[in-house]
Amino acid sequence: EVSLGAIGEGQVSSLAVADGAVYVAGATDNADLTAGGAASIVAAHGGGSDGFVMKIADVGPAASASYISYVGSAGNDSTTGVAASGGFVYISGSTNGALNGGDTPSQTNGYIAKLDSDGARVWTHQYESTQGAASTRALAIDSQGGSVLDTLGLPRGTIKFDETRLITAGSSVRAGDHFTIKINDGSAYKVTVKANDTMRSLVTRINLALILKGEATQIRTGGDGIRIGARDGNVIELIRGSAGFDALAGLGLEPGKLDNTKGKVSASATPKDVNVFALGLNVGASISDQTSAQTLSRQLAAALEAVKSAYKAVSAPAAAR
Repeated sequence: EVSLGAIGEGQVSSLAVADGAVYVAGATDNADLTAGGAASIVAAHGGGSDGFVMKIADVGPAASASYISYVGSAGNDSTTGVAASGGFVYISGSTNGALNGGDTPSQTNGYIAKLDSDGARVWTHQYESTQGAASTRALAIDSQGGSVLDTLGLPRGTIKFDETRLITAGSSVRAGDHFTIKINDGSAYKVTVKANDTMRSLVTRINLALILKGEATQIRTGGDGIRIGARDGNVIELIRGSAGFDALAGLGLEPGKLDNTKGKVSASATPKDVNVFALGLNVGASISDQTSAQTLSRQLAAALEAVKSAYKAVSAPAAAR
């Protein structure tokens, strides 16, 4: 336990922990807030109420005050936020004085300051508002620094374009969704989508159910899909799954009979509106120049539309699919 001393007309507002040290920040009118003389004064008190940051060395079973650095002007000042990174200490607060000298502001300003490892001030930026008083309540440190991504409001990190053929990952169909195949108004076979199903594996199981009376094939026009056809002299009926679990809708297939008993070209069911939603983003997309940035902007706009369509497909009631 470390006693800072008598803060007087002030308060402790924030603290940060980094590299075996605790940094305590606040405001005080005590020009000798040195934890009973243990802390050295790096920057002197400026008068009135000043902001301060005190470093306390934490060695596990014991702790001791290292230094106190005041941030003050001829006016009233306070420190409300503190953070430490890379051996430096950053503080924020408010002042109605001029921390860097010059003219005294007409209203309270906010400020941010950087201190070195010994508590000496490296720089101070003071900010005023166009709409009255300003104050800086808190701050956070980004160890990677700023970039154009911050300006665009985009996060950092690796974007992975992991291609998957799973039906459940590329469409609104979920594991457990199903539909029924009836052959020549007789035998009926229930086809249920599994979690690890691809279009290819589902086509294989559908063909096993059709027992040569029809044929299912995989198509790739506009995304993975399935075409089901009745062979000559046969009628294949596609029946929706139970409410909320219908796979036909997600596969873009319409329920009904595929009648190939009248000498016509083989009747088939082709995906009408396959619910496969690809974002279409280019892995090599760049914003290094205006043309590339405009291209990426159009791709992002199209991707947002795909997300909207996917949401509608997933959230729509089964009867509306």
